[in-house]
Amino acid sequence: MKKQVVIHPILFSLFPSLFLLGVNSSYYEFAVVVAPGLTCVAIGLLAWYVARMLIRDQRVAAILVSSSFLVMFSFAAVYDSLTRARIAAQGYASHAIPRGDLIIVVCLGVGMGATVLMLRLRQYMNEWTYLMNVVGTILVFVPLTNLAASGYGAWNARQLLPATATRLPLEKSRADDAAKPDIYHIILDGYGSDEVFRRVFDSDNSEMTGFLRQKGFWVARHGRSNYPETASSVASMMNAVYLHDVVGGNLAAFGDHQFLRELMADNFAQKFLRANGYRIVAFGTAYENVRLRNPDVSLDEWWAVRPFALAVFEMTPFPWVLRQLGYPLLYDLHRKRILHTLDQLGEAPRLPGPKFVYAHILFAHTPFVFGRNGEPIDPERRFHMWVHGDLQENIDGYRNQVHYLNGRLRKTVENILERSARPPIILIHGDHGPGMKDHGRQGLDIEERFGILYALFLPGAGQRKLAETATPVNAYRLIFNHTFGTSYPMLPDVSYYTPQGRPYAFAAVDTLRPPRDN
Repeated sequence: MKKQVVIHPILFSLFPSLFLLGVNSSYYEFAVVVAPGLTCVAIGLLAWYVARMLIRDQRVAAILVSSSFLVMFSFAAVYDSLTRARIAAQGYASHAIPRGDLIIVVCLGVGMGATVLMLRLRQYMNEWTYLMNVVGTILVFVPLTNLAASGYGAWNARQLLPATATRLPLEKSRADDAAKPDIYHIILDGYGSDEVFRRVFDSDNSEMTGFLRQKGFWVARHGRSNYPETASSVASMMNAVYLHDVVGGNLAAFGDHQFLRELMADNFAQKFLRANGYRIVAFGTAYENVRLRNPDVSLDEWWAVRPFALAVFEMTPFPWVLRQLGYPLLYDLHRKRILHTLDQLGEAPRLPGPKFVYAHILFAHTPFVFGRNGEPIDPERRFHMWVHGDLQENIDGYRNQVHYLNGRLRKTVENILERSARPPIILIHGDHGPGMKDHGRQGLDIEERFGILYALFLPGAGQRKLAETATPVNAYRLIFNHTFGTSYPMLPDVSYYTPQGRPYAFAAVDTLRPPRDN
C-alpha cells in the first residue's frame, strides 16, 4: 500500500465540535463552532507533537492522539445513554444516575485495547493509518452532511416566508436628549406569576411582587407570556410583533430557530434606541438565541465562556472528575455568571448614558444551583442546562433558588433606582413560566407554562395603560410611545402555544388545550 499521509489527528480533534453542532443545528449558528473547534485542533496538534518527540514515531503518536480524543469525547455520550435508559426503566430517581468512574474505566479500557492491538501489529502501521484516516473522514463528513441538510432545509423554508413581513418603522423620538432615561430590560428565565407560585409550588411570592409595587412598579396580577419558550418569547418582545406576522403560517413543520436568531440579530428595540442616541449595554447569556449582537459595551467577564464551548467541554470526563475532587467547575461558573449579572446591573447606572442595559438571566431555570440561603447546590448529574430531576426535586430546587435570588434581585433594583441620575425605565419579566410538571413528565400545564412575572417601572405612570392580563409583546410599543412620543398602536394580548421542536406552529392557547402526556 502507498504510504499514507497522516491527517486523522486533525479530523478526530475537529469531530467533537462538529458533532455537537450537527445534532443541535436548529439552536446554534455555524460560527459558534469556530473557537472550540480550533482550540481542540490546537490541543490535538500539540499533543501529537509532544507524543512524536517522546515516541520518535509520527504514525504511532498520531494513533495515540486520535484514540485519546475518541475515548475522551465518548464519555458524555455513554453517560447520557445510560442515564436515559435508567430513567426510562426507573424514573427520575437518584439511583438512575450512572457511575461515572465505571464509564471512564470502560472507555479507557476499550481505547487502550484498540491502541495496544494496533501497536502489536505495528508492521501494518500504514494500513492502520489508512483506516484511521477513513474513520476520521467519516466522523467529520457525517455532521457536515447534517449541517448541509439543515442549511438546505432553511433555504427551502425561506422561500415560504411572506413577501412582506410586519416590521415596525423606526419613528424619530420627540423627546429632549437631555431627558432620555436609561432603560433596563431584565429577563428572568422561567420566573412564574404569583398564581403559579401558589398553585404549583405551594409558595407565596408576594414578598417580591409587593416589594416591586412598593418601589413604584406596575406588576401584572395575571401576567402571561406570548410564547412557551425563550427564543420565541424574546424575539417577539424585542420586535414588538407576533411571530406569525413576520414568518407567516407556512413553516409549521420547520424546526430550526434560524429565523428567530435573525429577528434577534436585527431586532426593532435595539435599532430604535441606537438610532435615538442610546448606547447598548449587554451581558452574556447561557442561551445563545437571545444574546444581543454587537453591543456598544459588553459586561461579560473573561471567564464567561460561551455556552457552546462549555457544551464541548461537557462532552469530556473532566467536569465529572473535577466534581469528584471537590471542584464543581461548571456549577461554580454558572453560579458566578448569575451573581455577576445581578451585581453588575446594580453598577450599570455609573456608565455614561443614555443607555439601554439588557440582561437575560437563568434565574429560575435548571440546573438549580443555589439553596434557600445561597448555599451552593451541585446536583448529582453531569452538568447540563436542560437536565431535570423528578417533579418534587424540580419544585424544591426552583422554590429555594428563587427565594435566594429574589433577595439579590431586590438589592439590584434598589441600586439601580438609587444610583440613577434620573428615574430609569426598568422592565422585569419571565420569558415563560416554570413548566416543572412538563419537565417532571407529568404533562404540559398551560397555565403554569404561560404564567409569568411581568413588572414595569415607567416614570410618569404610563404603565396605568396596561391591563392586568397584559403580555410582553406590547412593552416596547408602550415604553416608546410614553417616553419618546411615538405612535405605535397596541396589539391585542394573545398567547400562542408551539409544540417542542416546532417554533412556528402557532395556536392560540385561549382555544387550545394540548393533550397531557401520560
